[in-house]
Amino acid sequence: MNANSYITTDELVYTINHSKEIDRGDEMGPFAVKRGKYVYVYRTWQDARDEEESKPMWLMMIPVNIESLSELHEREDLDADDLESKGFWPLIELISKYAHTPLVFRGTVLSENDKEELRHRLMGYLKDHTVSEDYRNGRLDAIRSIMGQFDMEDDYDAGKGSYKAMKIKAGVESA
Repeated sequence: MNANSYITTDELVYTINHSKEIDRGDEMGPFAVKRGKYVYVYRTWQDARDEEESKPMWLMMIPVNIESLSELHEREDLDADDLESKGFWPLIELISKYAHTPLVFRGTVLSENDKEELRHRLMGYLKDHTVSEDYRNGRLDAIRSIMGQFDMEDDYDAGKGSYKAMKIKAGVESA
């Protein structure tokens, strides 16, 4: 997939809300709103507006970190056959395009809690010697790749440096 076919979270919301292809024709919907880690797709803009007062009828919740449409099928947040039969196939194609856009190109920003979770996982992987060296290195490569996608290379380097410093200190103290 080339960079021209990537779609950011804001573009996903805008396209759902303004595309003539996705509109059912009654100028009522669907309507998308980004809230936290999800893009909620409501049946109509009225449902999105009335959320505080009642439980609106939303079509689906799309996680901003979705990696495939099958995630929505597994969570039962998307019934593609039902949407397709109602003429929503352009919406399905749009969500699929979004799901195949690498996270780094979606314009999604990690919260400090998410960044701290990645740092914590890195330290856990560094300290875990219960697995084979190849498996451990694979996990470290994966977390490095993820942290790199979110522009956290400095955090990765600092975590590795901190771990090496702990090992040196432990080696000195035991000697």
